[in-house]
Amino acid sequence: MLGTCRLLVRGPVGLLGRMAVEAEHRGRGIGAALLAAAEAAAATEGVERIRLNAQLHARSVYERAGYQPEGEKFLEETIEHVTMERRLA
Repeated sequence: MLGTCRLLVRGPVGLLGRMAVEAEHRGRGIGAALLAAAEAAAATEGVERIRLNAQLHARSVYERAGYQPEGEKFLEETIEHVTMERRLA
């Protein structure tokens, strides 16, 4: 397995979580491909926007995909995170 993510559909909102790519395979576009696949699956379920909690070190992956930060940074399991959201077309 190279990577994984979880998408929960809550009406018009998709909650993306547990996205991870094996360390030796990072930087090859696998995270972007997982994100695109999750967005496509969400769109087929009628999701209007996707929300996620990004670890700060991975924030740029989501920003490149059009996600915008919302609110302040927070700690989750001693790791800094920020909530991010993107509207689907």
